[in-house]
Amino acid sequence: MIFRLLITLIIWAQMGLAQEGYSALSRFIPNGSYARDVVFSGTEIRIQHSQGVPYRIYTLDAPKRLILEFNVVTFAGLEEDVFSRSQSITDVRAGALKSGWSRMVFDLARPMSVDSAGVTVAPETAQAELVIRLTKTDEDRFAAAAKNIVSKCRLR
Repeated sequence: MIFRLLITLIIWAQMGLAQEGYSALSRFIPNGSYARDVVFSGTEIRIQHSQGVPYRIYTLDAPKRLILEFNVVTFAGLEEDVFSRSQSITDVRAGALKSGWSRMVFDLARPMSVDSAGVTVAPETAQAELVIRLTKTDEDRFAAAAKNIVSKCRLR
């Protein structure tokens, strides 16, 4: 009887995970995380976290922002000066969403588009690094791209 109950609970839990999608808790790592301007190519943002998690990236206009959403990253230790080496970024903040995801918001000084974004995971530590490269764009293109997810990764 107990064995059947245990099997039922395991199957029920797996069905719930399959419906909700993959989720894991990852920690933001300030050491090695930064934003910096790169001569002739825009801005580079590097975000270190303890393990790879699904994410999505998009921009919003009025005011101009780069939005990163993670399933799920805790941002203890996030301080403004971690991302202060870029003149393209005026502020950064992060927190939890009701959906169970986490959000990181970069306020942008000028219109920027996501040129590339990707995560690498170190096989020996499972630590993940998200690298985002932004390039300057004009107001019209920025506004047209706002609210469209420009990059996302779903781990399986």
